[in-house]
Amino acid sequence: MYQLVLRYGETSWTAALLPVSVDGMIAVASMFLLVDSRQGRRSGLLPWTPLVLGSAASLAASVAVAEPSVVGRLTAVWPSCALIGAYEPLMRQIRRTAVMKTGRDNAVLV
Repeated sequence: MYQLVLRYGETSWTAALLPVSVDGMIAVASMFLLVDSRQGRRSGLLPWTPLVLGSAASLAASVAVAEPSVVGRLTAVWPSCALIGAYEPLMRQIRRTAVMKTGRDNAVLV
């Protein structure tokens, strides 16, 4: 994402902040989903929208700056895919641990 932003004429500090803002948006949305889950609430559209948009933006930026070949593009998107693929199982494990500690399906943290 940094390289893509530089390519379109932004300053280096702007290029450095954009990936942080996208990753931060993904992290905050994920934490919001986790808190809702632990409190037994269904999450609405608000946390899912930035999570999906941020993930898509990260993947799209990786493809945009990748070498224009199948291997180059797959290699470029692998870190984002690995993060997305590893993060959700981690969140599920945290939710299960909370359920096991409380003995209830709707674990509430105080």
